[in-house]
Amino acid sequence: MPLVKAQCPNCGGALEVDDAKEAAVCPFCQTPYIVEKAINNYTTNVTNNIQANTVIVQGTAESEFEIDKVTLKKYVGHNKNVTIPDYIETIENSAFYDCSWLTSVSIPDSVESIEELAFYGCSKLTSVTIGNGVTSIGGSAFSGCSRLTSILVKEGNVVFHSSGNCLIETASKTLIQGCKTSAIPIDGSVTSIGDEAFSDCSGLTSVTIGDGVKSIGDLAFSGCSGLTSVTIGNSVTSIGNSAFSGCSGLTSVTIGDGVTSIGNNAFSGCSGLTSVTIPDSVTSIGNNAFSGCSGLTSVTIGDGVTSIGDYAFRDCSSLTEITIPESITSIGILAFCGCSSLTSVTIVSTATIIGRGAFINTPVEKQFSKGCYVATCVYGSYDCPQVWTLRRYRDDTLASTWYGRLFIHFYYAVSPMLVKWFGKTRWFKKMWKGKLDRMVKRLNDSGVENTPYQDKNW
Repeated sequence: MPLVKAQCPNCGGALEVDDAKEAAVCPFCQTPYIVEKAINNYTTNVTNNIQANTVIVQGTAESEFEIDKVTLKKYVGHNKNVTIPDYIETIENSAFYDCSWLTSVSIPDSVESIEELAFYGCSKLTSVTIGNGVTSIGGSAFSGCSRLTSILVKEGNVVFHSSGNCLIETASKTLIQGCKTSAIPIDGSVTSIGDEAFSDCSGLTSVTIGDGVKSIGDLAFSGCSGLTSVTIGNSVTSIGNSAFSGCSGLTSVTIGDGVTSIGNNAFSGCSGLTSVTIPDSVTSIGNNAFSGCSGLTSVTIGDGVTSIGDYAFRDCSSLTEITIPESITSIGILAFCGCSSLTSVTIVSTATIIGRGAFINTPVEKQFSKGCYVATCVYGSYDCPQVWTLRRYRDDTLASTWYGRLFIHFYYAVSPMLVKWFGKTRWFKKMWKGKLDRMVKRLNDSGVENTPYQDKNW
């Protein structure tokens, strides 16, 4: 028996039914319906030129929307293609939140405001048409719409326009929403990429940010797991916090010569990134900027950088060598912690302040910990009988147990600060010398040698 087209009387979903049956259950809203009524509903809508599977608030389709006067509060239907009624003025916060079946939406000219998170998580949404009356779009309104390919703003809108499948706030020249087919305009209409503009756009594979754009906002491309290549033009001066965080497929990044700051977490978690060159124009590398870039093997830091933030290269486990240029005055705490392959570090300036634990859990840890910080301060040398004794005790006894290693790490973290603050005072050296002399004597008496010693790896 051939199936007959019908439309669910409850949700308006497009159906094909067996007209020999009396009743069935809608696969969209799970509501039982009378087959004859569903067929009549479809016939009536077709007669009135209303496309099945498109929601219009009238008649039996009223239940598709929760509406308060002119505010669309929530979409409760299950249709793929939705046309919002032409008297709606506000689409409320999260109105279409996580409507994962939605593929297209048409927003009429009557709508003035699209509130934050309005279409968040509509993972199958491919097309959005925005009317000319929209004057306000809230934050993350279209975030998580990973399959979006078409963004169109109708002509006549005085606040927003679209170009290259990008949604742009005209006056501020801010790109507020992009998609996997976006081509960022280079005609001067975009000077900044807004916060979360491409966030979680997993279909995006490459990005070229041309001249004219000056800033990349926070979380602008975060979570773009399919992104493999990024080119940042010379006009860009700042890369925002977490701008490219979690772009696990990213393998190539070109940072333009105009960038002066790389924000916190800017490229954190970009595990596929293998090399990066930071130009001379950059003055600061933010906290966690490249943390968790486990595939990173080569880093070139420009001569203009003055500070490396806390945890900046933490857990870059493939990094083998690094040169810290003379311009750098400070390396943040735990900056290279967990770089388990790091065997060569060159610090050009002797004035560079190295934060606590900057190289902890790396093969060069002892090189920068100077083994016994306080002991070296007290005895004036890393290579003397007393310190040789203490280094042997550290490697052969303390390092053999988990709690001993924990104490060593704690000592490396705290001791440098004590020496920095009090190392030049007589009382500090006098107090510690007495304690260390007694400890060294006990160790020597127990058989720990005080002869020249080469540190062990553990």
